[in-house]
Amino acid sequence: MSSLHLSYVLYALFFLLLAVSVVAHRSLFNSLKLYDTPTWEALGRPELKIGFASAREQWRFNWYILSLNYRRSGIRNIKRAGDISFGCIIGLCLIGVGLITFGR
Repeated sequence: MSSLHLSYVLYALFFLLLAVSVVAHRSLFNSLKLYDTPTWEALGRPELKIGFASAREQWRFNWYILSLNYRRSGIRNIKRAGDISFGCIIGLCLIGVGLITFGR
């Protein structure tokens, strides 16, 4: 497979995984808000927003996922959405490396 075709596949996978990530993040936001309000408030009441202040909140929320703190919750919805979000973040990083390596 030529690198041009590989980059098309990687872009398609990137955007597909990005869409899954948005849905998983939204599910995790809602589950935290509904079942674990103190954690949701400690994370700065995360929502899907755009802007500089929300970028800091998003980093805080991503660190909550990457450090696997969501696994401490006894609530199945939070663990499942967190696992999917964690997988999406790792997958997006790996695809990004692949695009940098094999992209044009």
